[in-house]
Parts: sequence; C-alpha cells; structure tokens
Amino acid sequence: MENTSNNSQEPSIEKAQFDLPIFVSRTLQAGFALLVFGGIFIILIKFNVATDIIAHPIDPMSFLGGAIVLVALTLLGVPLIPAATAGVATWWVIQDLFGKLN
Repeated sequence: MENTSNNSQEPSIEKAQFDLPIFVSRTLQAGFALLVFGGIFIILIKFNVATDIIAHPIDPMSFLGGAIVLVALTLLGVPLIPAATAGVATWWVIQDLFGKLN
C-alpha cells in the first residue's frame, strides 16, 4: 500500500510579507528626524552659532551620506536616536575626509 500521509520532515519556510504601515511609519520617522536636525542646523548657521564649530564650508555629499545612513538605519528598525547618532558621525567623517582631500 502507498503511504498517503503528509508527514514530511521538510521545514516550511514562510515569506515575510511587506507591511505598508510599518514602512510608511519608519519613512516618516526618518523624514521627521532629517527635518528636525536640518532645521536646527540651519538655525545654528543663520545665527552664527555653529561658525566656530564648522570652520570650512559644508559639503553636500557628506550631508547626503549622513542622511542616507539615518534613513537606512531607521528603515531597518534601529531606534531614532542611535540612527541619528550614526548619521551625524557619518556626516562628520565624510566632511573631515573631503576637507583633507581639498
């Protein structure tokens, strides 16, 4: 007789489905963080508070690098404060690297 039972030993692998509300929430969190940090930075530059801290002009590529790190880490589920810290650190490293190259 044939064995008709489905007692297979293979593990079933379920694919994770794309969850739109979580994606939108994390994207909005990253965008809000960029908006807040950008606003603070613009205010510091406008009122000449950060001119002593930043001696050379800001390179847009370093700002973009920090923003990419911030958004990517936020979308991966990293909390906002550590992601922002990593983004600022990336911005600082790239800014310092481009400052030494010029």
